[in-house]
Amino acid sequence: MVRCSDLTQVCLQAQRALARSPIGELRLLRVEETTEGVVLLGVVSRYYFKQLAQELVLPFCEQARCQLINRVFVRPREQLGARVHEGENN
Repeated sequence: MVRCSDLTQVCLQAQRALARSPIGELRLLRVEETTEGVVLLGVVSRYYFKQLAQELVLPFCEQARCQLINRVFVRPREQLGARVHEGENN
C-alpha cells in the first residue's frame, strides 16, 4: 500500500511536469490524490493531448506503485471556450 506522503509527492511531481509542458492545455490540468490513487483531471481539445498528459504523469505513478486514474475529458476547441485559449502557447 502507498502512503499518503508518497501520493502527495507523486502529485507534486506530476503537477510540476504538466506545468513545464510546452502545450498550454496540459498546463491547465490538475493532479489530485485520492484513496484510489492519483487522479488526472481537466479538459483538453484533442485525444492526443489526453494521451500525452497520461504518459507524462504515468512514470511518477509507476515509481510509487500507485494507480493513475485518467479523468481528462476531450472536447473540441469550440466547446472549450476562452479558458484553453488563455493558457495556450503552442
